[in-house]
Amino acid sequence: MPRISDMIPSNYLKQADFDANGTIVSVKGLEQKNVAQDDQEPDLKWCIFFNEFDKPLVLNTTNINAMAEACDSENTDDWMGQEVVVYVDANINFGGKRVGGLRVRRYTETPAPAAVPVRAATPTSAGLPAAPGLPAATQLPAATTSFATAPMGARTPAKARR
Repeated sequence: MPRISDMIPSNYLKQADFDANGTIVSVKGLEQKNVAQDDQEPDLKWCIFFNEFDKPLVLNTTNINAMAEACDSENTDDWMGQEVVVYVDANINFGGKRVGGLRVRRYTETPAPAAVPVRAATPTSAGLPAAPGLPAATQLPAATTSFATAPMGARTPAKARR
């Protein structure tokens, strides 16, 4: 059975055409197109075409800047033939709701290392007893000077940044 996103036709690339890991594409061209509905005032937007798709991606300001960064050039002539990754970013908001959207990033042949998640503080690191079956947390040394006990005129981080 088709997914709902497959049942709604679109003249432009959409999230359903990609996954979160992204797809490597090569730039074929750029064109300004009227993206407004048939019964609306014209709304001209820049669209980018890729060799791998028949439909273009409508570029917003974020993706225009991302393309310039990914292709190492603000001159769009330099983008032609460049390979980039188009991927779904689930954290894009529109109208106050998280709707997701497409983003562009530089393509590198060697994948970037995955970010290592930071472990949240455990009850023992906050001075509470550990839950049964959980390892004890590593305790950090206590601070030797606090802002409340620092001598008058001592440099604080806020003063040091100036």
